Amino acid sequence: MSKYTIKDIAQIAGVSTGTVSRVLNRAGNVAPGIYQRTMDAIRQTDYKPGTPGRKVGHSVKASRHVASDTIAVLFSDMSQEWQHNPLWATYVAGIEKACRERNFHMNIYMGDRNAAPEQMVANLSSRVAGALIKTTLKAPEFFSSLNNAMPVVGFGAYMPSYSIPQVSIDNNAIGVVAAEQLLRLGHRKIAFVNPEANRPDFIVRAQGYIEVMKREGLYDPPLLLERQLLAAHPSRPMTSPDDMSWVLEHFKQYGIQPSAVIFANDWHAYGFYRTCAARGIIIPDDFSVVGMDNVGTLCDILNPPLSSMELPFMDVACFAANTLIDILQGAGRHLLGRASAHYISGRFILRDSVKDLNAVSILN
Repeated sequence: MSKYTIKDIAQIAGVSTGTVSRVLNRAGNVAPGIYQRTMDAIRQTDYKPGTPGRKVGHSVKASRHVASDTIAVLFSDMSQEWQHNPLWATYVAGIEKACRERNFHMNIYMGDRNAAPEQMVANLSSRVAGALIKTTLKAPEFFSSLNNAMPVVGFGAYMPSYSIPQVSIDNNAIGVVAAEQLLRLGHRKIAFVNPEANRPDFIVRAQGYIEVMKREGLYDPPLLLERQLLAAHPSRPMTSPDDMSWVLEHFKQYGIQPSAVIFANDWHAYGFYRTCAARGIIIPDDFSVVGMDNVGTLCDILNPPLSSMELPFMDVACFAANTLIDILQGAGRHLLGRASAHYISGRFILRDSVKDLNAVSILN
C-alpha cells in the first residue's frame, strides 16, 4: 500500500505540519474545524505515523490538495446586482491582490444564492480550505456550521457576535477625522447626517463626530440628524439617491444654519447635492459638504467635486485575505476560535465642496 508523509497530510488538509502533529498527539489546542479536516485527510490516506512515504500524486485520495490553495469569499448580505458596483469591485480587488501574491485562488458566493445552509457548508467543505465572509448586522444561518467546518475570517464592519478574527474599517476614526478637518478649516457649526440610523458602521461614524464636537464644546443635538431606513436582505445597491429635503426641513424647524454638513456616505451626499440644486442652494457657498467612501468616480464628477473620507475597502479585504492564508499556513493559528478585530483607518480628501473659512476670514 502506498504511504504518505506528514507533509503530504498537511498539504491535503491545508494546515501546517505542526498542526498535523498536534492532532496525531491528541493535543487540545486545535480548533474543531481544523481538527476534523486533518482527521479526514489522515483517514483518506490511511496515514500511519513513522512510516516511509511518497509525494502526493493525482489519486482520488489526494483530491483535497486541490482545495488547500482555494478560499471561498461569501458576500452573504449582497445580491448579484452588487457585482456591477464599485464598492464590491474594490473588495474583490483587495482579495485578488492577496491571493495573487500568495498563490491562492478564490471562489465567490453572493447572498441571493438559493442553496440551503447545510448544502452550502457541505459544498464548501469539499472545495475550499477556508472562507472570507463579509460581516453584516446578523450572521447568516450557515455561519456556525461554516465556522466549525473550516477557518473563517470576516471583513467589513466589525461585529462582536462573530466568533472569528475580523478586519474592519475604523469607522470611529473616520468620523473623528472628518470633523477635525472641518474644524481646522474654520467650521464650528457642523452637522452630521445619518439617513440609515440602524447601520452599525454609520452609527460608529456618527459617534466619532460626536466625540470631537463634545471635546471642543461645540456639540448641539439638533446638528445630529438620523433617520431609520430598513433595507431588504440581501441588500441591493441603490440606483438613485434619496430625496434629502428632510435635511433642509430639519434645519428650518430648529432654526439652525450649519456651515458644513457631513454625510455618512457619498451616496447620500449626492442626494443632498440634488436637493440643493433644485432649491437654488449653492455648495459650498451655503453649505460645505463632506461624504464618506470615495469609491469610484462619483466624488469627482459631482459639481463641485465632493470632499470625502477615503475608506480603505481594498486594504481591509486584502488584509483579511492575508490573515486567512496565514491561518491556513499555520502562522495565524493563534487567531482561531475567538472574536478579534484589526482596524484600518482612512484619509480625508479635500475637494471644492468645502470652503476654507480661515481663508475667508483673512480676506475679510
